[in-house]
Amino acid sequence: YHRLDAAERALGEVEGRERKKIATREGMLAEARALACSDAGGSPTA
Repeated sequence: YHRLDAAERALGEVEGRERKKIATREGMLAEARALACSDAGGSPTA
C-alpha cells in the first residue's frame, strides 16, 4: 500500500496535484511490478 501511495503522489506531483489515483487493477499491478523491479537491486528493507 505505501509504495502504491508513493507512486500516486509522484504522479500527482508532476501535474501539480496532491496525487493522481491509479484506479485500475491493471494499473496497480503494473506499478507494483515496476516497483518490484526497481527494488530488486537495492538494499534489503527488512
